[in-house]
Amino acid sequence: MLETPAIPGDDLWVRGGFPESLLAPDATRSLRWRQDFIRTYLERDIPQFGPRIAAENLRRFWGMLAHHQGGQLNTAQFARNLGVDVKTVAGYLDLLVDLLLVRRLPRPGAKIRCVSRRRALPDGGRR
Repeated sequence: MLETPAIPGDDLWVRGGFPESLLAPDATRSLRWRQDFIRTYLERDIPQFGPRIAAENLRRFWGMLAHHQGGQLNTAQFARNLGVDVKTVAGYLDLLVDLLLVRRLPRPGAKIRCVSRRRALPDGGRR
């Protein structure tokens, strides 16, 4: 934000840090650029990382996750809404986590068992 003193903080927050979106002459063009960026990422870039996935389903799933942020994830509900199997939703989630687009957090109240100084694994209480 220090590099962009003439741009209001709200615009920077909504439009993001990509110059084409941030410096667009109006909000409509900025939104169009961001939508095109996401579409290109889903249709062209993600298929290079794994099996062919329907870009529209992945876009819908990503949008559903964005609207559901901060809550506990019910993969069965997401699967029903998308019309796919629960394992498919788990695969979508794994892919988005691997691409660093989504962060998977431990369940609230889950015990963290220290394995070494550098790693921690969630302890589900099963032994």
